[in-house]
Amino acid sequence: MTTGDDQHDVQAGPLLRPRDVVIPFRKRILIATVLILTLIISDGVVEYFTEHARKESALQINMSGRQRMLSQRISGFAQIIARPDQTSSAENSEIRLALRDAIDLMEYAHNALTNGNAELGIPAPQGDIRRHYFSGNPPLDQDVHDFLDAAKTVLTSTVYSTDPFEDAEFIRRAAFKPLLEKLDQAVSIYQRDAERQLAVSTQVSLAMRVALLLSIVGVMFGILWPMIAIVRKSLTQFAEERNRANAASQAKSEFLATVSHEIRTPMNSILGLSGLLSKGEMAAPLQRYAVLINELAKVLMTIVNDVLDLSKIEAGKLEIEQIAFSPRDVVRNTTSSFSSLAADKGLELAVSVADDTPQEVIGDPTRMRQILTNFVANAIKFTEHGKVSVNLYRSDRLSEHWADRVVLRLEVMDTGIGFSEEKKQALFEAFSQADQSTTRKYGGTGLGLAIAKRLTEAMGGTIDAAAVPGQGAHFWVDLPFAPVISKPEDTDLTAANHSAGLDIGISNERKADHTIRVLVVDDKELNRIVIGAFLEGGPYEISYACDGSEAVEKAAAHEFDLILMDAQMPVMDGVEALHAIRKTPGPSKHARIIVVTADALEQAEKRYTASGFDGYLSKPITQETLARALRDLV
Repeated sequence: MTTGDDQHDVQAGPLLRPRDVVIPFRKRILIATVLILTLIISDGVVEYFTEHARKESALQINMSGRQRMLSQRISGFAQIIARPDQTSSAENSEIRLALRDAIDLMEYAHNALTNGNAELGIPAPQGDIRRHYFSGNPPLDQDVHDFLDAAKTVLTSTVYSTDPFEDAEFIRRAAFKPLLEKLDQAVSIYQRDAERQLAVSTQVSLAMRVALLLSIVGVMFGILWPMIAIVRKSLTQFAEERNRANAASQAKSEFLATVSHEIRTPMNSILGLSGLLSKGEMAAPLQRYAVLINELAKVLMTIVNDVLDLSKIEAGKLEIEQIAFSPRDVVRNTTSSFSSLAADKGLELAVSVADDTPQEVIGDPTRMRQILTNFVANAIKFTEHGKVSVNLYRSDRLSEHWADRVVLRLEVMDTGIGFSEEKKQALFEAFSQADQSTTRKYGGTGLGLAIAKRLTEAMGGTIDAAAVPGQGAHFWVDLPFAPVISKPEDTDLTAANHSAGLDIGISNERKADHTIRVLVVDDKELNRIVIGAFLEGGPYEISYACDGSEAVEKAAAHEFDLILMDAQMPVMDGVEALHAIRKTPGPSKHARIIVVTADALEQAEKRYTASGFDGYLSKPITQETLARALRDLV
């Protein structure tokens, strides 16, 4: 069993969800919730009754104090009335009215204190205060009634009566002093009861708060602490899963790099040799076979590139270039590459570029070409007869940002099998097609449109499609670009570059005056043969090396203008050979060195140029791509 098998046998449990943390403790949570709510409600009830009792005590104390004050007022009024010679008739009448009010108020207060008063919120007396009112010899209740009866007698007396004076004296000498003492005792009893109730309620409230605090502590240690432990365990598990995912992603990247290298290396030879054979002089059937081999190899490379591109997009490593290019040329050149394929199927391939399409824009021509390639390839694949049309025009004619940006609509229409509206959603999903029967009949991985959608979104555009089953399909994208102001000299220069064709990039004067010495370094003989065949016929003197060590030796012994260096080789790889050549004194120390590698993953070019290479070529290379690279360097 391998190490990888061991790792797959140990499977981590699923990551915890919130409900997985809560459900094991739901009984504890329910009990704790009920307990805490009960304590909170109980504390509120206690507080309510405490406040209610405090208000009752305050009313009782206030009413008892008022009763004492009224007794003093009644005594004073009675003394004045008992001596009519000291007041006028009008004053006497006013004092009698005041005495009557005082008597009524004291009687009302006494009845409220002894019998209770629901309107005022005063309860009937209990305990010590009741005994104080109704016990004794005589009781306070009897004293108050005697006092009020005497006051009423004084109130109803006349000027000629002798009773008022006696009743007033009774009030002053017999009833007033002991009555005041008993009323003071009643106030004291009320105050003592209020203090006792306050102390009891404070103790109960404190006990409730302590119980609530203990309940919260119990919840923390009985529920929250275990839940936190579970969450921490889940986070640790999540970190392990993340590390495992990162390791898997790294392994995936390494696997893709290895597969890319292993596929692109032989494909470089297949494409190169089949391309050379198709251009050579041979019997027509053989030449046709060579062309077919070359076309099928390109199809295989398209599949490999699609898989790699999808991996880059999903990993978030896709970069969008911002360079000036001609969208007209991209559309025409890309479409023309499908001419032979369309002709073989008897299809008409038409291209229409609107007059208002800018000569140049700033954006990513490679991604635009890739989107168009997917559209046209699908249109030709699913069209048996009729026409495939490619249109390019501005879709922002009415936009207020006309001068700030250019939105180009690229659309492809065909007369093929089409698709239904229900199958439309599956078009832009990876590894899917509108109908599985199309996969069996027409083949394909189903990656093209998925990649086109992701590329469009990465460029800030929109993509959509419409079709009628059996009558054809219509695909389009709106891609935003920055405008470029074209200059006449730029147009002349572009035309001059196009007229150069597939020449390796050396001017006629350079060809006549100087032979360029090239060293081709690759551990695969077929790759050396292909690159050498690409360079034949030009002003090149070609030498070969089968690994980096041999390249260093030849570079130290001979002068080379250009070194085409494979990246992955036995004995010494391309990067090591590059550094060795730069450090070793010799005639080729300052030669231009281009890396030729099967590493086509994102950031590969930046990584190799950062290592010191002067250029980068991704396998499989063609005569055209090699010519373009040499034109930029030589």
